[in-house]
Amino acid sequence: MEISDEIEEKLGLLKSTFLSEIIAYQKNDDFDFADYTKFDEQIESAITDPDEIWSYDPEVDTYLKYFMHEGVRASQVILMLKASKDNPLMVILSFVTRDEDLRKRFCLGKRTKISTHH
Repeated sequence: MEISDEIEEKLGLLKSTFLSEIIAYQKNDDFDFADYTKFDEQIESAITDPDEIWSYDPEVDTYLKYFMHEGVRASQVILMLKASKDNPLMVILSFVTRDEDLRKRFCLGKRTKISTHH
């Protein structure tokens, strides 16, 4: 499916907004942006078998996958543009965090899925 200029622009604006929020609230002892790519292999499983899904707003869902890193629980957070007649389900932004407060900033709205295996 070809992505329209309008959807590409929407993705860019959402990504910019979410990145600004991460930068503003990320704690110094959390993962560095440069470390995010070390966890890219988790993205697919976070989308196909998430531990939680939150309906962030009418257009965006937050997919969460929990994992242990150096003895500390961490989260893979993936912000997704919901599928519609104009676009498929699309990743806006993915990041990892040890910070529960930062994770919770993106878990707004209604929780639509919770796994019992995390």
